[in-house]
Amino acid sequence: MPAGVAAPAAATDAGSGFGLAANADGNQLTAPAAQVSGGTATVKAAADSDAVDHITAHLVSYRFSSQNYFTVVLDNGQTWRQINGDNAFAELKLPAQQYAVTIKHGFFGSYNLTIAGQPGLFRVRRIA
Repeated sequence: MPAGVAAPAAATDAGSGFGLAANADGNQLTAPAAQVSGGTATVKAAADSDAVDHITAHLVSYRFSSQNYFTVVLDNGQTWRQINGDNAFAELKLPAQQYAVTIKHGFFGSYNLTIAGQPGLFRVRRIA
């Protein structure tokens, strides 16, 4: 690969931490952990997964809850679930492998999933 050209985000391995750091503390709406003493602040170092701003992958499988929220398994081994309360609903009817998705960082540690060729943005969290 030529110098100065980054490898595609999809090339990250299945063990990537993308999406896990925000779930670790259980509260995605709080500021980063910081300790303030004597007028100085130390902020927790950013996780390696923060260097990756998005991932792109194909679905391996998908399923819907009784409330019509989806859970998807990606071809990189990650599993993502749509957040309860999201007001967008996906209409997936084709075999899973025909869907390509992109997951990007959202606000306050959240993540947004888009499906190639379909309108809408879905709020998701990584569960595995």
